[in-house]
Amino acid sequence: MRNQGLEGYLDGTTASPPKVITTENGEKVLNLSYLQFVKLNNSLASWLLSDVSSEILPQLVGADTMVSIWNTILSRYSQLSTTQVIHLHCRLRSIKKASLSMRAYTMQIKEIYDLIASCGNPVSNVEHIATILNDLPLEYDSFVAVISASCDPYIVYGAISIHVDAE
Repeated sequence: MRNQGLEGYLDGTTASPPKVITTENGEKVLNLSYLQFVKLNNSLASWLLSDVSSEILPQLVGADTMVSIWNTILSRYSQLSTTQVIHLHCRLRSIKKASLSMRAYTMQIKEIYDLIASCGNPVSNVEHIATILNDLPLEYDSFVAVISASCDPYIVYGAISIHVDAE
């Protein structure tokens, strides 16, 4: 969708042109831009519906435009439940570096934070970095001290880079 410049049909930023326009003579005629919009919108909606599983299709009854189909799908499936968000936070607290490489360790943390952020609960850089520093072995203590004592706040990728380089 983005590659073809059609994401506006998903998010509603591409508005439907007026169905009827007035010519210079004052005559009301069908707007050709409206017809093109409807044709493309219907094609995209058909494409999306053809890609949806048969279990989901009944939930989309009544959604007749691309934006209404997409918003229905998002509202039903993009929000994690409170239980799932709590479970993700518990997983964060239980992650241990152990024998993982620094890259694998930090990637696990990032994946969980991305899931939490996707449901509307973004995490601050400080909290993300604190989670990374939380369970590091003693050989990383000097790096933890430098990051913790810095007057300028580190960004997550800067802190990860320091530790990956140290490894």
